Amino acid sequence: MHPITHAQTRPDHPAMIMAGSGETVTFGEMDAYANRFAQLLRARGLERGDHFAVLMENNVHYLQVVWGSQRAGTMMVPISTRLTAPEIAYILKDAGAKFLLTSTHYAEAIAGIRNECPDLPLLIVGGEGDEDYEAALAAQPSEPIADQAPGQYMLYSSGTTGRPKGVKPAPPEDDDILAINPLVGLAV
Repeated sequence: MHPITHAQTRPDHPAMIMAGSGETVTFGEMDAYANRFAQLLRARGLERGDHFAVLMENNVHYLQVVWGSQRAGTMMVPISTRLTAPEIAYILKDAGAKFLLTSTHYAEAIAGIRNECPDLPLLIVGGEGDEDYEAALAAQPSEPIADQAPGQYMLYSSGTTGRPKGVKPAPPEDDDILAINPLVGLAV
């Protein structure tokens, strides 16, 4: 069952419980967050099919970002946290990412990414000013965007024959976001 359905029928039920901290996010909270993230994508100029990248540790934001991207019809490019700044920059350029969402946990990599991709906007969990992800997200309404569409993921191969290759899936045949499994982007 899609998280939107759970948000409608059991909004106070836990959707996520972080094992390390015990932090809990309800389906209602996750729904509002996902809507704000989809609104943020639109506010940043991303339309259906546009790419953005995520370099982030396992935290309370990650899955909610996935669900927000699923509503905006965008192409999320998850980046391995084991890569170096030049490897990350290569993927960002190759994917045509419109921005990178990351956290202060990757401060060292961020410095290298800034050198390699000086014009790429960054949103940083724990960031400041124009790069403060939490402030940018909080400024968005929690209502769904008008043009919801299922999003997808562009994964990168390990690069055994040279540089990593982006694996771009075919666009979904169904525009009904409730017919798409938000965790894998496949029809259920």
